[in-house]
Amino acid sequence: MNVGIAIPYAVSRAGVRALLVVQKDIQVAIEVDSVLDNVEAILSARPDVLIVSAPEQPVDLTTLSRMLKLLPETRILLLTDKPDEEFEFQAIRTGAWGCVSRRCTSEVLAKALRTIASGEIWVSGPVATRLIGKLAQWQVMNGENPNGLTRREWEVLGLVANGGHNKEIANRLSVSENTVKTHLHNIFGKIHVDSRLGATLHYYHHATRSGLTENAPPAPSAEIKERSTLGNPPRKIPSRPRGES
Repeated sequence: MNVGIAIPYAVSRAGVRALLVVQKDIQVAIEVDSVLDNVEAILSARPDVLIVSAPEQPVDLTTLSRMLKLLPETRILLLTDKPDEEFEFQAIRTGAWGCVSRRCTSEVLAKALRTIASGEIWVSGPVATRLIGKLAQWQVMNGENPNGLTRREWEVLGLVANGGHNKEIANRLSVSENTVKTHLHNIFGKIHVDSRLGATLHYYHHATRSGLTENAPPAPSAEIKERSTLGNPPRKIPSRPRGES
């Protein structure tokens, strides 16, 4: 896996590099002090994931938006000064693929990079809970997405993201359960995930970047596996039944 590092200070870049050199499957493809001043170099290096120092003002994600527009195919992992659930949530809604603390271990950083490189979003437990809760508020996208999903596949994916089971989806679309299973098999293959949770996070990530509007109440979701940005072991967070506050 090729990784890029975009951090203003040389000492900080060296520190991140030192965390990565112990990982045999990770190579540093490029190191720069600024993303916006080195767009062409980053495009040429084509890192699988770019580690970027988070904006100094968490409430202002304008810089992150500019980076994403200039590097639409680059997956960005933000390096933050301290855990901040609201910033992490807003950053992922803006289009980042995850956030890690500057205090994390080399193992946590490597796991985050591998997760993002595989096409999944790296999120902490509390933020994953908020993301799943928001999913039902997004309408099903029309057309095709960057992974080549058809209009019907996007519709199935949206229903999965809203917590629908295969039988429910089949009834909604007036098709057989086997047809739904076939769609899911094709969807999982195209977006490179192996679980409904992975598919759900993928849907949310691309739906937010496409500017869909919120217009529906939350729906129940499956259990959420936490990917902690501070190195804590994964734990399951049960969702609340429908109607429970």
